[in-house]
Amino acid sequence: MRAPTVARLMASLSITEEEAKKARAVMRGDAAVGVPHSFEDAWRNSNCRDAFPNTCTWIRKCYNMPSPEEIRMECLNELLDYAGVEHVEKAHMDYLNAGDPYVPTIVLLDSGSFGIRCVGDYM
Repeated sequence: MRAPTVARLMASLSITEEEAKKARAVMRGDAAVGVPHSFEDAWRNSNCRDAFPNTCTWIRKCYNMPSPEEIRMECLNELLDYAGVEHVEKAHMDYLNAGDPYVPTIVLLDSGSFGIRCVGDYM
């Protein structure tokens, strides 16, 4: 799994170093930052519930466990305060809705790699 560097995240998304480090850890699925990996985590793991309360609530409402990639995108959405996770079928990628399609945002390609792109270039 590939992910943008901390420096690239900071420069492209105008976020702090702390946010960039945490975002990169989320992309890797690092349990130390509170990324939930199971229904059990979403229900009982206080580290997960404290770090990503909205994501844990969403997981608990799901009938089937979301994929690890879906969970990571929801965690990134919550961490960086975007407007949701959306999909572009034509480009085969999920992205965080930044409100403007020509503002750089985090994308997840079907290959499982994270990147930073302007979604408007693919619409």
